[in-house]
Amino acid sequence: MDRAQALRIFQAHNRARISHLIELAPHKQAIFYRLLPLLFHINHKLLPGYVSDDCPAGIMDYQPDSEALNSAINLNRNFSHRRKALRRYALRGIYLLNPAGQIRYPDPTSFDLWLVHHATLKPDQLAMLQNKVDGIVQWAATLGIELRFRLLDETQCRNETISSAEREAFYLQGLCVAGSAPLWWLITSEEHQTYLQIAERLLSQRGLTQISLLNFGFDRSPQPEHLFNQACQIFSKAIDGDVTALLDLIFMQSQLRLFPEIVHLSDRYKAKVEHGETDSLQVEPASLKLAEIERNAADDDQLLARQAYYALCGERLSQQVKHPQFAWRRHSLQSIYKDWNWSAETLKKEDNRSAWDYPQRHQWWTNLSPKLQEFVLDLQQFAKQHLISDASQLNVLEKALAQSLDTTESVIEQLPTALQMTDGPEQLYLFRFTDQTEWKLSSIPLNDAKQVGLKQHKSLTYLLVWAVRNHILTTRSWLRVADQKQQININLVLELTQNLLKSALPLHQRVMSKEVFLQPAKAERLMLFANLQTAGNDIQQSGPIQMASLNNDPLSYTSNRQNLVSSLDLLIYTSWGQWHHYRFDGDNAITEALRQVLKSQPTAQLSSHISCWCATGFFGQAINTRLQQLFDAVLTHYQYHPRQGRYLMLLGDRLSQLQWQDDQLQIKQFAAEKDLNHALAEEQKQYLPTRVDSYLDSDNLLNSMLLYQQPQTVSLFAYRMTETTEIYVIDELGHLQQFAYPSLTEAQILAQLKLFIRNSVGDAVVQCDCYQLLRQQQRWQINPIQPSRSEPAPFSVIWQITGAQLALNLKSQTVKTDLGDPQLLPLLAELFQHNTGHKPEIYFIDKLQFVPKTPYSSLFFLNRKYELEQQFNQVKL
Repeated sequence: MDRAQALRIFQAHNRARISHLIELAPHKQAIFYRLLPLLFHINHKLLPGYVSDDCPAGIMDYQPDSEALNSAINLNRNFSHRRKALRRYALRGIYLLNPAGQIRYPDPTSFDLWLVHHATLKPDQLAMLQNKVDGIVQWAATLGIELRFRLLDETQCRNETISSAEREAFYLQGLCVAGSAPLWWLITSEEHQTYLQIAERLLSQRGLTQISLLNFGFDRSPQPEHLFNQACQIFSKAIDGDVTALLDLIFMQSQLRLFPEIVHLSDRYKAKVEHGETDSLQVEPASLKLAEIERNAADDDQLLARQAYYALCGERLSQQVKHPQFAWRRHSLQSIYKDWNWSAETLKKEDNRSAWDYPQRHQWWTNLSPKLQEFVLDLQQFAKQHLISDASQLNVLEKALAQSLDTTESVIEQLPTALQMTDGPEQLYLFRFTDQTEWKLSSIPLNDAKQVGLKQHKSLTYLLVWAVRNHILTTRSWLRVADQKQQININLVLELTQNLLKSALPLHQRVMSKEVFLQPAKAERLMLFANLQTAGNDIQQSGPIQMASLNNDPLSYTSNRQNLVSSLDLLIYTSWGQWHHYRFDGDNAITEALRQVLKSQPTAQLSSHISCWCATGFFGQAINTRLQQLFDAVLTHYQYHPRQGRYLMLLGDRLSQLQWQDDQLQIKQFAAEKDLNHALAEEQKQYLPTRVDSYLDSDNLLNSMLLYQQPQTVSLFAYRMTETTEIYVIDELGHLQQFAYPSLTEAQILAQLKLFIRNSVGDAVVQCDCYQLLRQQQRWQINPIQPSRSEPAPFSVIWQITGAQLALNLKSQTVKTDLGDPQLLPLLAELFQHNTGHKPEIYFIDKLQFVPKTPYSSLFFLNRKYELEQQFNQVKL
């Protein structure tokens, strides 16, 4: 075939491709392709992208046709155009690269657009041209078209400005919208080895063709990084269950294995042209890939590639169509698929792919999974062999695949996005047989336990959530329930189902950015279901009992302190797009559920996405509200203190503690005789911010003070009453303890305590803050104060712990004694009388030292101080 014939065929395919693109495009977007060359050929105020009449314009070898001019008039009725010859054309050509090809319209609509200009344009002209480009890109965006624009000097087309991969894509799928034809069209496959010499000779031959030619160069140096990135993008689509991505996947797997001797599809395209191929569908990138796969791949891969290609075309050949919308595509596909030997049944099955039921979709995904895992191994091997510097996206994709194949017990199984159903069967049957513990969901009635349904599971909640999440159970479904064990109320099942259908579960899963897998999965949404399938009726109390109870906390109800929540089904939705189900029973159900929520790394917004539903009719609303408040409070405390903290609550008749520290989550249940004061003051080795459940802190005093917890800081609070002054201490580790002192002023006691802490504790405490507590109606007010003490002679005690021996020191005099000495008080009085001239009304210790020296907490010092002062004063302070 001579050059002129090859050029004519290439031009014919180019025109057909542009025509097919316009034909496939929605009406709103079709105008863009018709107008595109005209926008750069002229400067007109009424057209998009206009900058000024001086902006470089005019495309070589282009004259607007009637379609372009009519489209401009449709855009603006006042548009008119008078043809005129230009002395010089500023632009060599406009080229559109469509990676998807013209078999189907791209979704999303995204293209690369190259604008090649003369090398003689000056900087100010290029600036105007760039402004025009920006305007046209913005206009295209309003139509829903994304353009990645490149402004190229005509001399840049044949050098390193265009990479080898970009040049291959341009020759394979590039559309010459207007302007100079690629010189590559005229150079035969045999001449590729001497491309530079041939190109130079052809361009020097004036009058070779009637059109202008532009040399885009020739390069056969594939880069492993580009192939790797391209493979990752293809794999990402395949993981989402997109059947059309499998054609690219199988072809790319072959390329990875062949590298660097890869197949250049542009060569296959040229070979088709040189053999006189006139069917433009046959030279589409997808068709060339299929032909390559059919030539070299295994039978299973050929079948997957054909299924992908058939789905890509979107034609239903099992149906007779007299006037097909895209006749060129349908007729070409009919000629291709005849060699596949597909039966009428196979053809009908492929045509009805969108109507497949769940078992068909699940089976197809199960069969595909080994292929995807095999592709991952090839990618890993390729990255290792060719020293890919940044393989992070492969790690992300590995996690994405593992997530889509995750069979962890807690995970609610769901198909990838592209495989999910839109509507399930109208009739569904939910069974539990006498001799089985599992529930079965089926689209047909089941007569015995041996029959298999759509799915079965021991948890009713899990099964219903799975059905709703996979759009098998929808608002249009009729659900029939049969429980031969007769352990659950049928109306309860139906009520639960309605609750699930109204939740976020049925929302169609979005195609997630694989970047989310760079971070650990975090809990974004929470659903709680209380007392489902609770055995017995011990919590079905009557109204008068409820009204008579002063203890109205559903988690510690009536004088019996009964926890009305005996079980919790927990659903957690994570940032990885997964729903998890957990079941907790017994006295620790709530704390176990809270621990699981914190273990799931909750987001800051999780507390705003909590829903509760209780199966206990009479108490249902009260339990819902209580659980909502409790989980919200725990999550709020966790968000403020994610590294370490604890939360105290009363469940039944026992105080419980949920603690997190160093990535460890622990549950502690205190003995029955231990009260809240004991728990708050309990010794601990590290700082642990504390919060108390609101039902344990009815006037909010404790939580108000606990807001002042800080490492290395002691906070002292004083509240003066009629006979005593109450002192609350929050130490540097988060302990909280209450002390009662004689009715002195707040300033006196706080000043003495502050002095004691400064003298005794040492470097463990760097700050001591003092506050005054005031009670105003039902609210507490906390005011900071700065107390000071003027006594010049501090009274200090050295306590030898092992022998209970004391050394009492005032000024420079020291008296040694022990705790059991009957002469302790006279010695103490004599010490003060001798050094100060009087005996104080109340002995206060200003400094305490322990022998041997040990790094005790400040609250430990304060407790020992308090014990000694009680003994010194012979009263209970």
